[in-house]
Amino acid sequence: FNTIIRTNSDPSRPIYLIGIASWGCISNVSQLDVHGSNVIYSKLKSDEKDETPLEPNHTHFIFIDDETKHKHGSAIKFRAQFERAILGEHFSLQTLTNNNQKKYKSIKSYTQSKQSDSMPVIVVVIEGCSDVIKKVYQSVVKDRIPVVLVEGTGGCCDLFAKCYHLYNEYKSKMESYAETNENSSLLIEQNEQIKNKIREALQIVNHEMAETSCTN
Repeated sequence: FNTIIRTNSDPSRPIYLIGIASWGCISNVSQLDVHGSNVIYSKLKSDEKDETPLEPNHTHFIFIDDETKHKHGSAIKFRAQFERAILGEHFSLQTLTNNNQKKYKSIKSYTQSKQSDSMPVIVVVIEGCSDVIKKVYQSVVKDRIPVVLVEGTGGCCDLFAKCYHLYNEYKSKMESYAETNENSSLLIEQNEQIKNKIREALQIVNHEMAETSCTN
């Protein structure tokens, strides 16, 4: 991001990087719980497994506080709403509740007035923990937003990449087999074998991803 800023040819149009973070997942969050004055956040690494320091290259953050700790659900929901607003869809101020019917703090939602005000949106994933898988599902399946996964960065990116490569590998073998065999029951069996092989091959990646902290 620093490189992008340095190469920005128009200083009158600054580039912003906005992060959306779950309040209960931020390392040393009490340092930020100050009203009426500026705070220098200096936490560089986490002391707890399920907490993550803020990424320093962001220019702004939106903190989502549902009064829970180490849970990303409300941030994922808000991010999806925020992206739909950028796309030009309408949504209104609402109060969310968890399974215990505890009221969340109100989250202001921005409404786009005209469809013509919309802009293209794409989700770029680098590394990513298990909660990011839910985010990818929300973006691709529910919101029809394209996702770019950066292979080699670890976490769920490598999980998705491994799935993709294994699927293509086993699918090509299955297609070759189908060309010489018309027995439908055998084809179904082959398909199940593909799924099982992918599950087995992903066990190591799943274990590594379990050790990955969610980034904000």
